[in-house]
Amino acid sequence: MSLRNDILKVSGSNIVVLLSSIINGFVLPAVLSIDDYSKLKTYTLYASFIGFLHLGFVDGINIKYGGKVIDDVSSKEFNYFHNFFVVFQFLIVLFVFTIGIINKNTILIFIGLTILPLNLKSLFLFFYQAIGNFKLYSQLAIIAPLVSIFITLLLVLLKVTTYEYYILASIIGYVLAVVYIENKIKIVKLSFNLPTFKNGRFMLRTIFYSGFFIMLGNTLFVIFFNIGRWMSKLFMSNVDFAIYSFGMSLIGFITIFINAVTQSFYPHLSRNYTDELISRYRNLFLVIGSFSIIGYFFIVVIVENFISKYNESLILTGILITTIPGVLIVKSLYVNLYKVLKKERQFLFDISKMLLIAILLSAIIFYFNRNTISIAISAVISIYLWIIFPPSFIRISIKERIREFCYLCLIIGGFIIIIMLDIVMSIQILITILLIFVINFIFYKRVINELIARLRNTMKKIF
Repeated sequence: MSLRNDILKVSGSNIVVLLSSIINGFVLPAVLSIDDYSKLKTYTLYASFIGFLHLGFVDGINIKYGGKVIDDVSSKEFNYFHNFFVVFQFLIVLFVFTIGIINKNTILIFIGLTILPLNLKSLFLFFYQAIGNFKLYSQLAIIAPLVSIFITLLLVLLKVTTYEYYILASIIGYVLAVVYIENKIKIVKLSFNLPTFKNGRFMLRTIFYSGFFIMLGNTLFVIFFNIGRWMSKLFMSNVDFAIYSFGMSLIGFITIFINAVTQSFYPHLSRNYTDELISRYRNLFLVIGSFSIIGYFFIVVIVENFISKYNESLILTGILITTIPGVLIVKSLYVNLYKVLKKERQFLFDISKMLLIAILLSAIIFYFNRNTISIAISAVISIYLWIIFPPSFIRISIKERIREFCYLCLIIGGFIIIIMLDIVMSIQILITILLIFVINFIFYKRVINELIARLRNTMKKIF
């Protein structure tokens, strides 16, 4: 099983996700009013916590089957887990939906409608990721965004400017994705009766126990990466929240392909973990992540020419896009290693510690500078504190940490200075490319040479 092939498969499906993100990131802000866009982003912010409602079951499945192949999976056992999960989530849907109706809260009602299809989709995605079946993983991953793209474009053509319909487009996509996979997978027979299975309760407890700490950690992880959105939502106006959320959404186009690495890496690490491999990939991710920062200039062109009312968000995007090397390391290496090494409790402890630091840092900086730029700066610092001070099981010498710190300061500081200069964009792009290449060549010459060699071999195969 090739990691490169797995990444390519997931990247292929992520092109569709990218297209969906482009529409959501550029088309919807142009179609919707700032107030409606703010409500739409409020829904997506709340929906990011839907994973908490499976109480770790999905993560437990991911851990249970991690590194196995489909032949190792008992169809009767997985069918039992699946049917239990459907009943379990259906009861939660009834509870949330009822609260939404009683309180006449439209967004909460939509959250209730999203829970079952989204979490069931996650169950299958985590299962396929665990066993390394990225063909079915990719098929399932593209259905929801494809449906959402079709419905969203139809609504745009019909000049619909109400945010609720665009939320429904996403929900319908999740539902159709689940319907597809329920008919595709051969080891599942859907039943709404509470399932029975020998030693079933014991296995369920094991799955919940192993997955709960990862799930809770992942929930805090989401808060950690969205602390800026929460700060702008709680302490600033709807306009400020919309602008910050838009700035965050823009870097989402680039991080989509980071997710391809993240999603493919877990089964690979499960079978091939060594300290030397971790060090190698850490350096590789820093280099690749630094070059992805150049994507900022493509974003600027699109925003300035098509959605000029959000020009104010570009400086935020410029700051936030510098987090990509750190995000790549944290999501691809750290999170996967916690699961591979069965360090679920340490994951919860570490992310709790980093979240607390991020909250305190954001609060202090925001207290002295009450604007979205200060929030973005605190987000960048928070992520790189976790890079310089990694989990205890990742062994990095003081010398290596100092080198990484100097490297990050030069890359990030240099890039921010360049985009602040009052010069034409073509010159900014050239200077940025030169800066990133020179700094990487100085600090990570071996990685650069390896990437160039791989690129050369790939081009030879193509031509």
